[in-house]
Amino acid sequence: MLWETCARSAASCGRTSSGSARIVSQADIFLCVGTSLQVYPANSLIFATRRHARRILVNPEIPELVPQDVCECIAKAATVGVPEVVERLLGEADASS
Repeated sequence: MLWETCARSAASCGRTSSGSARIVSQADIFLCVGTSLQVYPANSLIFATRRHARRILVNPEIPELVPQDVCECIAKAATVGVPEVVERLLGEADASS
């Protein structure tokens, strides 16, 4: 998970866009929360994921630049959308084990 990687490598995570992109490129699931994707580097990280990574965007307004065929878009506030995503991911994990 990205958070675990960031916790282990705080020196490089988020300090530079290249460090963030490197970490994001290793993620199996990329959860992007509460951003219009208008500001760098947030607007590039969703595209830095691996080709087959699962991309999930939670934001009340989904920007047009987000390719919805490769990104799951949840048009809700973070306080509502994130718990739904977590519940869904945990349910999928339980079903596959």
